[in-house]
Amino acid sequence: MLNGALGSVSDSDKRVSHVVNVTRQATLGEVGGIGTLGIALGAGYWHDQFPGGARSTGGPHGYLKAGRAIWLGQADWSRIESEAAAPHTEWVTSHEVTYEFLQGTYLRATYDFLDPDLDRKTGSRSRLGLGFDFLPVPSVGVMAMWNVFRHDEARPDGNAPAPNLGDEYEQLEVQLHLFY
Repeated sequence: MLNGALGSVSDSDKRVSHVVNVTRQATLGEVGGIGTLGIALGAGYWHDQFPGGARSTGGPHGYLKAGRAIWLGQADWSRIESEAAAPHTEWVTSHEVTYEFLQGTYLRATYDFLDPDLDRKTGSRSRLGLGFDFLPVPSVGVMAMWNVFRHDEARPDGNAPAPNLGDEYEQLEVQLHLFY
């Protein structure tokens, strides 16, 4: 279940959605010279009715922490039923590995994959990223990522790729976060 962005249609959405999230978290103690070992496993489910259809999304999530290194992972299956298109199931997975090499400075690697229709053999997209996060003070964050995007040759409807997507492209992403 991915978070939204301010200014989206969802900000003024007054429909009732149903969400269930269960997570079990444990700290397993110190391990050799590595540091604290921690783990969390869980699952989430979300259901939303919208005009002309419904979406149900759910799947496992978790993390593994070993000292200064953390892996976060999530996978979701999303069933979409709509009057506008045939029912289909999407699959999305997201992974992130972060290593704090100095206090407030993190090296980050990410991998995201989306298959917009498990019944079709085309249309999947992926993103591989490498970058860093820097938090010089508690209220300011700087993030830079180099991302490589890959797309199947055809969209899920079997047509040619959408204009300016191409099969692969790269993107530099730089963000300044001011936390309040």
